[in-house]
Amino acid sequence: EAASVLVWQVEGALAERGYATGPIDGTMDAKSREAVRHYQEDAGLPATGKADKALLANIEQSDTRQVSQRDVREIERRLKRRAYRPGPVDGVVDIQTAAAIRAYQTDANLPVTGRPSMALLEHLRNSNVRAASDADVNDAIQRAIESFANADDGG
Repeated sequence: EAASVLVWQVEGALAERGYATGPIDGTMDAKSREAVRHYQEDAGLPATGKADKALLANIEQSDTRQVSQRDVREIERRLKRRAYRPGPVDGVVDIQTAAAIRAYQTDANLPVTGRPSMALLEHLRNSNVRAASDADVNDAIQRAIESFANADDGG
């Protein structure tokens, strides 16, 4: 019974932060374990999927939350500006968005999950990491500008 009260508290705390726990019923089912793992990943904890008193205390003291559709749109916009090609800026994490996130995480030396998180969004807001292809595009644009300038000089 004590374990079910603890699970109920963990489920409730996670649901308040936007994690999909399934029914808040004190039962540690697959959906609850998945929500715990997602929270643990987002909070930088080992992703065990297990609920205990330490986890509950961490959740209650943390501002870690599941990203909203609005947050995902901001992540997609910021990735697109850095030439990571996340696909449409629609707030949906599809294969293209996940691939863009993985590429960014790799380039930024972050843990590679392919999942949006508040930590990822914060990193995107504060870093200057860009896709390698972005530099190639900028170089090509610069060469084109120089080519037009040189053509004007000769004529």
